[in-house]
Amino acid sequence: MEMKKASKIIINLKYIAIILVALVITLGTSVFFCNSGQKWYGTIIKSIVTPPTVVYNIVWIVVLVLMAISAYMALNSNYGLQRDNCLRFFLINIALLMLWSFLFYYKNNTWTSFIDIIMLETSTYLLIKRTYLVNATAAWILMPYFCWVGIVAVLNYSIVMLN
Repeated sequence: MEMKKASKIIINLKYIAIILVALVITLGTSVFFCNSGQKWYGTIIKSIVTPPTVVYNIVWIVVLVLMAISAYMALNSNYGLQRDNCLRFFLINIALLMLWSFLFYYKNNTWTSFIDIIMLETSTYLLIKRTYLVNATAAWILMPYFCWVGIVAVLNYSIVMLN
């Protein structure tokens, strides 16, 4: 019995470590790419509904923390294969988010970043569906992230059209 409990703790710690490393890398690369693209970003025409940079950054941090909480909840379920599929979708989502930051801020490629963010929104939808199979609450916690990615997609598209 003790061995089973210790094994579960090790698995939980493994998932926590994966989530934390992925989020730290995501935030770090996003900050790097955003900082390197600030001069360019300040020169482009943006939609009148574009939030100030400080609001934009705060919302990203909040939705990424919610994503981490959701990942922790989902990955601590007892659904084996479904749980592993959730992990894959969380990691795909994080990779697409980092790619979007790279394309948009570092490469200043608004069109390609728009295509990427559409893939990210689709991936987020699929992530929510997968997560719901293992933990409905964890899936609902992802809804602000899904909505925010949709808003960013609209803002990205407006930049494509205005510039």
